Amino acid sequence: MSHTAGPEWFHALAQRASRREYACGEVLFDENEPADELVILSAGTVRLTRQTSSGESIAVGEESAPCILITPGVFDGGTNCVTGVAASNGVAYVLQPSVFEQYCLDNPKFLLRLLTD
Repeated sequence: MSHTAGPEWFHALAQRASRREYACGEVLFDENEPADELVILSAGTVRLTRQTSSGESIAVGEESAPCILITPGVFDGGTNCVTGVAASNGVAYVLQPSVFEQYCLDNPKFLLRLLTD
């Protein structure tokens, strides 16, 4: 879900993304919504939650900047498997999956680093 592939990737990907400031409590992405973007955190923390079958929301993790938040649906055209809620004010860069995919194809060492991180 979250990866920290090093500072060199951050600037390269951020140049290809849209900058977005968010407030504590704001939903960055929603479970079961289309996974149509990756979130690159440059500042702040995001709490990851998931709904149980009874409708209760449970925390499954928390990620702090710098990192990339990727749900599996980004790669297969599916939905987000978790909800990402800002646990603090922060800054993110939102990247389209096709742009990320092209970056990975152009930079295979980056992709390998993500897979082993």
